[in-house]
Amino acid sequence: MIVRLRDRLLPAAPVLDRAPAIEPGRATADHYRAVDGLRAVAVIAVMVFHLREGWLPGGLTGVDVFFVISGFVVTASVAQRQGGSFGDFVLAFYARRIARILPALALTVAVSAIAYALFIPSAWLGDTIAKTGLAAIFGLSNLVLAAGDDYFSVKAAFNVFTHTWSLGVEEQFYLLFPLIMYFGSKDAGAAGPRDRRVPILLALVAASFAAGALLSATRPTIAFYTLPARFWELGAGMLLCLTRARWTPWLAGAPRVATVIAAASAALLAAAFVEPLRFGFPVPWALLPVLGTLGLIAVAVASPATPVARLLATAPCVGTGRISYALYLWHWPVYVLMRWTVGLETAAQGLVAVAATVALATLSYRTVEMPARAWQRANRHAPAAVVRAGLAVALVLAVATGGMLKFKSAFMLGGTRDLATWYPEGRYTVPPQAGCAIAKQVVPRPDGVMTILRPTGCGTPAQGGRLIVAGDSHVGAYERMLWNYAYATGREVRTYWLAGCPMIGLRQEPATGACAAFEARLADELAEVLTPADIVFLPSLRLPRYVEQWGDSGYAAAASGAPDPDAVAVARSHLRRIAASGARIVFEAPKPLFKAPPMRCADWFNATNPVCAPGFAIDRSELEALRAPILARMAAAMRDLRQVSIWDPFPILCPETTCRAFRDGRPLLFDGDHVSGYANDVLLPSFAETMEAAFAAAAPRSSAALPAR
Repeated sequence: MIVRLRDRLLPAAPVLDRAPAIEPGRATADHYRAVDGLRAVAVIAVMVFHLREGWLPGGLTGVDVFFVISGFVVTASVAQRQGGSFGDFVLAFYARRIARILPALALTVAVSAIAYALFIPSAWLGDTIAKTGLAAIFGLSNLVLAAGDDYFSVKAAFNVFTHTWSLGVEEQFYLLFPLIMYFGSKDAGAAGPRDRRVPILLALVAASFAAGALLSATRPTIAFYTLPARFWELGAGMLLCLTRARWTPWLAGAPRVATVIAAASAALLAAAFVEPLRFGFPVPWALLPVLGTLGLIAVAVASPATPVARLLATAPCVGTGRISYALYLWHWPVYVLMRWTVGLETAAQGLVAVAATVALATLSYRTVEMPARAWQRANRHAPAAVVRAGLAVALVLAVATGGMLKFKSAFMLGGTRDLATWYPEGRYTVPPQAGCAIAKQVVPRPDGVMTILRPTGCGTPAQGGRLIVAGDSHVGAYERMLWNYAYATGREVRTYWLAGCPMIGLRQEPATGACAAFEARLADELAEVLTPADIVFLPSLRLPRYVEQWGDSGYAAAASGAPDPDAVAVARSHLRRIAASGARIVFEAPKPLFKAPPMRCADWFNATNPVCAPGFAIDRSELEALRAPILARMAAAMRDLRQVSIWDPFPILCPETTCRAFRDGRPLLFDGDHVSGYANDVLLPSFAETMEAAFAAAAPRSSAALPAR
């Protein structure tokens, strides 16, 4: 059966000798016009999806259309090449690819890096932007993103370089492509040279599809971003091109069949665009756009008079398709920059974003893409020079972009450039005296993050014991305060935290899933390592937040009524496990919340963003009502366990009848609920007094100083 399949797919004579080439400027130019039209469909789908996902829930599969087209067109561009060494083949191939991809990409990366440096705060939403941008220059951004940011996560949505992941997949594909096309075409034997590219590709496509199925089910982020799970899409386009000598005459002689295939393929593509992406992507759900694209390319090549092919070959479609690469490059940075600044919520803002994208793409196509390709054609007999120029451009761009991103705060406009005021990282602390320093150790854990701060040459604690801090991302938001506390007291500080997972949250419902597992494991771990001399501080978000950093609203409602009995039982169990060690436990009472994230609204270029509309003032009484049930549960814990106490930052951050996110022009929070670097400094005296009082209370129960560790 495999032999029959091979005989049907392989051309009767070597493809290098007889297969009809598809090249611009020849009688087959209409075929390329239709493929350009198909590019237009793909890029419009992607742009609509990124602008308003609900309008075209599967529009992202336009990228899959691009993969198939790329596999077909790139194969057609070299399939007729004859003779020459492998080195000559590779140089010529990469010269064309560099001229096609790098100039426009370099311009986009440079402009996006400048925009990022000027307008985007150094917030959690943007902490992978610089790394992604640098990786994009060398076709590696997909690997950076695969290591952390799900494509549908908010961090990816606010990263100006996220869209370069697909270019990374294609550029990594280009490392394998020359090997297949050159060595696969030569198999000297008794019967003479034979073309082995089709069976090689069949094997690779099958392996990639299997890998994609496995990864889609087990590691969906890696499946989405990486070549092993995507090669089958590009390989399908290659197979279509390499076998066209077989299917082109048959399809050209059967116009009714071509019409049916075109209609069915268009229906598959439409279904892919309107159907939301499901679990199992790219395998099996990307089969819809891949099969639809293969069918439309085949009809455009063999039967260009088919109505669908004629439609794709119309001037508007072709014109859009020819600038599709530029549209793809520019639409995402434009959208993301608007999200960070003026917003992208209204219809007017959407129109501005599309108009800006089209203008930038047209300008880029005419002033960068076309001249670069013309220069490459003029130097086609010196491909090494083209490759060297491309590498030089990439290196210069990497150095310039890296320097700009490293010193971003020097370029940034507006108040958020003052990193020490806005952000609570420990690196913004200053030791109180010469010789005082902190050694920070990061210890691997099965989940979350653990750090140990060991001060040397600093203060001497009045009593022994360590400060253990455990909770969600609000532990990280106190980093600067904890560093300064360690400086002042000389006390070791250990932190454990997992974003989104409070430690003994005291909410009405118990934690579930990963958070429940984190909480249980951490309670067990603390019970093992704590001594009676230690203090456990539990800061966490225990109220429903009003707004996320990215602007989604989830307006808090007072937690009225009795909590779920299971939640009470779980909290009591964890508290008793920790208290059994003899350590004291200090809860953080809920801090003020706000309905807009200050770091996204603090400057002239983002103050009108719709996410800022709720403002930065809220009645204290509203927040007190939200806090009351949590405070009551903390009070119950204090009655249940005499080792439990409370530190309340609320009256310090909100001393008046109206709570405000800014004090004397400086932010108390950098988003809707995490405290700023400035607030860390404001809270330090109260925090240090509370913790030292807890250590003093623990001292009589501590039989001796801490054992050596």
